[in-house]
Amino acid sequence: MSMLTRKLITGERIMYVDAATPVNCVFAVSINGTIEWGNLQQALAKIQARHPLLRVTLEEDAGGVPYFIYHDTLLPIPVRVIERRGDDDWQRVYREEWAKPFGEEGRQENNLAGEGSSNRLSSRKSNPERPGSNEHEKDTVNDETAGWGSDEEYYQKKAPLIRLVWIRGTENAELVIVCPHCICDGVSFVALMRELLLLLDQPEQTLTPYRSFKEIREYIPCRLLKSKWLRWKGVWMSRLAGLLLPDKPPAPLQGENYLLHWRMDTAMTATITGACKRAKTSVHGALCVAFLQAWRERKGRQARNRAICPVDIRRLVPEIEDGHMFAFAPIVEVRVDKKAKGFWAQACLLKKQLTEKVQRLNGQKALMMAEYFHGVVHRLVRMLRNKPGSHDFTFSNMGQLAIPDTYSNFEVNALYSPTVAFPWKNPNTIVVSSFKKQMDCVIISRDSYLNREDALWIKGRVMRILEDAIQRMREEDEGEKQQRAQKWMQLFTVKNLLWYFITNLLFNWAVSYYGFENLKAVSLFRGNYPYARFFLPMMVFLPFFITWDMAQRTIVFLERRNRFLVTTAAWERRQWLLKLSVRNALFCFLPSAAAFCLLHMLLPEGYTFNGRWLALLQGLLAALLATCCALYSIRYIERRAAY
Repeated sequence: MSMLTRKLITGERIMYVDAATPVNCVFAVSINGTIEWGNLQQALAKIQARHPLLRVTLEEDAGGVPYFIYHDTLLPIPVRVIERRGDDDWQRVYREEWAKPFGEEGRQENNLAGEGSSNRLSSRKSNPERPGSNEHEKDTVNDETAGWGSDEEYYQKKAPLIRLVWIRGTENAELVIVCPHCICDGVSFVALMRELLLLLDQPEQTLTPYRSFKEIREYIPCRLLKSKWLRWKGVWMSRLAGLLLPDKPPAPLQGENYLLHWRMDTAMTATITGACKRAKTSVHGALCVAFLQAWRERKGRQARNRAICPVDIRRLVPEIEDGHMFAFAPIVEVRVDKKAKGFWAQACLLKKQLTEKVQRLNGQKALMMAEYFHGVVHRLVRMLRNKPGSHDFTFSNMGQLAIPDTYSNFEVNALYSPTVAFPWKNPNTIVVSSFKKQMDCVIISRDSYLNREDALWIKGRVMRILEDAIQRMREEDEGEKQQRAQKWMQLFTVKNLLWYFITNLLFNWAVSYYGFENLKAVSLFRGNYPYARFFLPMMVFLPFFITWDMAQRTIVFLERRNRFLVTTAAWERRQWLLKLSVRNALFCFLPSAAAFCLLHMLLPEGYTFNGRWLALLQGLLAALLATCCALYSIRYIERRAAY
């Protein structure tokens, strides 16, 4: 039978590198519960039936150009089982799977076996299509299998481009999905894991298959395909790249790949997220600035102050649906503006820079233009393997992973960020994801390029930078809060002082002025029109009631702004206000009465005053006294109120 083939698009070819170099993506989940082997097999079979790229093999033609070979039937997804020894087993598996090519151990990996166990399930039994695998051998021979001689050759060619590692424990277990980067990106990985967990929990669920594209032209509008300018541009850019890109063979990789993993707790994650919202920036922008700053401090002049960020192609090409596997991801380069003052200002500018560059991206045009570079892909790959590039690291923030944390039969303890160990000269990669309101971070590199000591220092410095930035924001917020409180307090004070000054000036002037029938025969104590009958009661009642009223208003005003007195009980507060009012009244009355009596003794007997002037003096004294008592009450209450 004839087989469907598709040449890898340029983005896939870059991630493919070559047949001898594995570029594997690895993604792990930790669950608390029981996994049934039958359910796992069934789930993997349904996932393989849904995704066309899980039913392909990779082959190169005579010119070394890789092709996907589509198969209607293929070997089941291999599962390797190891016994769980600790919580960090998944990290060891990550390192192993990075370096393990697909196809070399297809026969061995298609067995259910623990480390050191002799109990294996026969791969031959699970594949009736294999010639000679059962008594109906002649009926199952076809064009795809008839020409293969040895079992090893058969299993290498028929193994799918996906495998799973089951780290089996008594209560907890980890499932690790491994795929070559040329068939999937991070979003594809999340979809695979979500489907796997769903089918393990609900085996009766079904997945709807979809058709993979035969040519990338299917995702490109006709107006772009017919554009002579774009075709001319693609041809000449590819020719120029062929002239400028060196064809130097890649240097052998030195050192070992490693990963540095840490997870922020719920409180720290919420604090960072809240601070980013407060600063009107994104978590991506803040983390990118923190890592670039730490890199610059550690590497000095070697740091380039730049990061490259992959963009989800599905945001740019709607025809590629969320649950479909795809490997091409456009990238944008971002840098920190050192002229911006402060961490949060830099984060806001980086977010703006990233947003503008993503908006300028045309995913369909990028897919089309990339196809003109097939003739120089090998040079692009060699350049990546020989030169460190203009960036410090690749930064991928996957955000909140769309995977439930609770299922009927098990619970998801954790998701470990998808990783890939690139064979580039600059392998520095940082991946951040969130799950269960916790931020998961991982640095992947090679110790010959970025040693572990530097990576550990950068990790610690990044966390300190974030903590310091958040602390400064809190201090600034507190300062702004106090400034706003002071502003409102000033407005409150001025408003009430003006009110008390004007009302008491007019009221007490009017009472005195219209209270004297003969304005020219006003005395202090004696006579028909004594001034003391207005002045002395005013010196008692005015400070008492002004203090009581102003203190009550101030308390209500401060409580509305979350400032409270130490004394909160109603009866204690009334008792406290009564003492304050009586004290102010006595403080005003006693000196005034003494001064009044002294003045009376010093004046000659029968001395009279002009009532108009005394009425005006009465109003002014009342206004000043009311203002002083009100201001004293405000300041007295304000000093004893706290946030």
